[in-house]
Amino acid sequence: FFFFFWYSRQGFFFFFFFFFWHYITACVLACMKIVTPWHWTPKILLTHHAGGLLFFTLMTVQAFYDAEVFGNLYEKNMSLRLLAASCFATSISECIEIIRGLVPDPHATWASLVVHIVGALNTSQNIVIGAATSVCYCIFGLLPLYQATGSPLVLAQVAGCVILELPFHLVFQVSFVVKDVKCLRYRCQGLCGDYIPVVTGEAVAVAEE
Repeated sequence: FFFFFWYSRQGFFFFFFFFFWHYITACVLACMKIVTPWHWTPKILLTHHAGGLLFFTLMTVQAFYDAEVFGNLYEKNMSLRLLAASCFATSISECIEIIRGLVPDPHATWASLVVHIVGALNTSQNIVIGAATSVCYCIFGLLPLYQATGSPLVLAQVAGCVILELPFHLVFQVSFVVKDVKCLRYRCQGLCGDYIPVVTGEAVAVAEE
């Protein structure tokens, strides 16, 4: 599947359509107070997914509007492929959070360690790769395309990268990494506690026993 996604524009379109509908579904459920990832709140999920939903909506609209241009943009820009692959990898963390809520003892030490180790590593790679590739995608992909076509959709993507992507990676995701590191520190010290991430980046200790 990865090679299909990486080398094929059809796989790339599938990736964006999948995340487009995934974000819509998750946001609608969050508005109904239904959240599947363990210890996530509707506010956290909406904050996390709203920017991604807008960004993927712009790309999905462009893919439908001019699939040939968008496909060429993907094939010729390694930065966009790396950004997409990094975002796709972060879904592993969300899957593990969902699975944690299904195990007999979600508060078990092993479950907490798996969630926070994978979360810290996965989010860290997305911060580094996502921030760098967003800038490269704007400079080497979107801006030349806008100069050539004058498309407002392309300009909207540039604005999305600057206004949404960079703050999301450098501010909001950093708070998640801090939360994961704090949880791991407490677990390694033999303390029984877990943390709920909040938008400000602070963490609230929750007694489990």
